[in-house]
Amino acid sequence: VKVAIPSEASWVTYSMTSSGNEYKITFTVAANTSSNRRDATIDIYATDGTEEKIGVIQIGQLSPSTDNAKMMVFEVRASGINDYDVYLPLAGKLDCYVYWGDGQTERFRGDNYQFVHHKYNVDKSTVFEVQISGSVTCLDAREITEYYKYGIIAVKQWGMTGLTSMGDAFRGIWSLKSIPADVLGSFANVTNFGGAFSGCSSLQEIPYGLFNYGQKIDDLYSTFSGCSSIQSIPARLFENCISVKNTAMTFQNCRELRTLSSESLVGLVSVTKATYMFSGCN
Repeated sequence: VKVAIPSEASWVTYSMTSSGNEYKITFTVAANTSSNRRDATIDIYATDGTEEKIGVIQIGQLSPSTDNAKMMVFEVRASGINDYDVYLPLAGKLDCYVYWGDGQTERFRGDNYQFVHHKYNVDKSTVFEVQISGSVTCLDAREITEYYKYGIIAVKQWGMTGLTSMGDAFRGIWSLKSIPADVLGSFANVTNFGGAFSGCSSLQEIPYGLFNYGQKIDDLYSTFSGCSSIQSIPARLFENCISVKNTAMTFQNCRELRTLSSESLVGLVSVTKATYMFSGCN
């Protein structure tokens, strides 16, 4: 196989060993001395004469800056589809600053604020990185109308905003393509993950480590239902979800789901309701 690291990701190096048709690639990253998170997308190609892309590796590295690591970070797209107006599912008790990525910053304060949005002054499809600092206790997309459920295309980092609920966090946000693992304990106090990614039909995969700090989660009802692009469930995804009682319809209508290992459901020791957990899957 061939590993293609982009030139702008010179901070990433790799080594590779092989045994027969099996390859092991080890990536090493240099210390991040900047004040910003950095990301690299690395393509893996076959070398059998076809040059076919056979895999993609995404590497994200936080800055050593504590404040930066605490930020919740979204990648959003302003386009004609959403009238260049991007809505974020920030809810619960808010006292936060939103840095919209175009030089504009706003402060949002109050309870159950459902309409955190920003109209960008552009006339063509443009991607922005949005950073959120401060207190955001819930993510909930239910009050965002269908017209504006196109906009968020990735969560880059979950941050440390005091989240206690992810219920319906990105429900119906069909533009969402990728989410990161929880590497800081962002979900350490979250109890509800019901419907969190329901209807996120563009979501490509569930990262191993999403529930690293999921000991308090008790509800996974419909969490990934309708995620029709997901093809596999990582082994030991739920190994820390020891308090979950409800997994009904968790993966309902994940029509492309093909891979379920013997360890995919390890950790779900307290479940009392699992009806239709995989209903509508292949």
